[in-house]
Amino acid sequence: MRWWRFGTHPAIARAGGLWAVLRQARLAYRLFRDERVPTMAKLVIPAALVYVISPLDLVPDIFPIVGQVDDLGVLLLALVAFIKLCPPHLVDEHEATLEGRPAASRTADEPIDARYRWVDDRPGR
Repeated sequence: MRWWRFGTHPAIARAGGLWAVLRQARLAYRLFRDERVPTMAKLVIPAALVYVISPLDLVPDIFPIVGQVDDLGVLLLALVAFIKLCPPHLVDEHEATLEGRPAASRTADEPIDARYRWVDDRPGR
């Protein structure tokens, strides 16, 4: 198989192809810039980039192809882990905007997490 036909391989086509990876990267970029995403989830991406830049690898880069595939695998796993760590309602919202459809809003049947504080204005208490 020629290298330029790699993107048409049936296994890659079933997984969504190379465009699926680019779509996930765009989603991760939008989520990374969103202020509502927790900081701990956002630390996954810089940690993966530090690993790729670092001279310490699981498989050293002196091996011609295996060293680079190792770095690529870590980047892809970090991308998937980052999206999984993001709150699902934010992921759904950003996926909807990327696909050009309106974001799903909450329905009246869904519970809402809230905190309350009892305030007693009566004197003597």
